[in-house]
Amino acid sequence: MLSLLLLFFSGKVILASTKAVYVLVPLPLERQIQDLLASHRVEEALVLTEGAQRNIPKDKFQVTNSVLFWILFFKGM
Repeated sequence: MLSLLLLFFSGKVILASTKAVYVLVPLPLERQIQDLLASHRVEEALVLTEGAQRNIPKDKFQVTNSVLFWILFFKGM
């Protein structure tokens, strides 16, 4: 039988089972995009940006989206 415990503590989510403990820490969108780009995961960064569009100021979304499209364009060449 697998037991789970889910806690919210200081802005973090802690998930514990009988085999492992996971701590999920929220990261700002910009940091997530930077981390994806550093790992050469441009498509995932684009999907993340488009999914978060309603939570990003319009001008910031347009700049970020344009940069990601250019990266994809040059990557495909």
